[in-house]
Amino acid sequence: SNNLSGYLPTEIDQLRNLTNLKMEKNSICGVLPTGIWHLPTLDVLRIDDNNFVGQVPKEKITPKK
Repeated sequence: SNNLSGYLPTEIDQLRNLTNLKMEKNSICGVLPTGIWHLPTLDVLRIDDNNFVGQVPKEKITPKK
């Protein structure tokens, strides 16, 4: 946890070279920007234990190891 709060900006989809985004255990809220699912190099997205609303596409979900 980094004690982050607020919303994830829609401009996150401009981070074309982003490979890892780990934001678990914070207080980030709102809907995840749809552009995040189209980032070409994103391999790791950890968003558990936040206050996001909406659904994650099933093909993007992998179990924790």
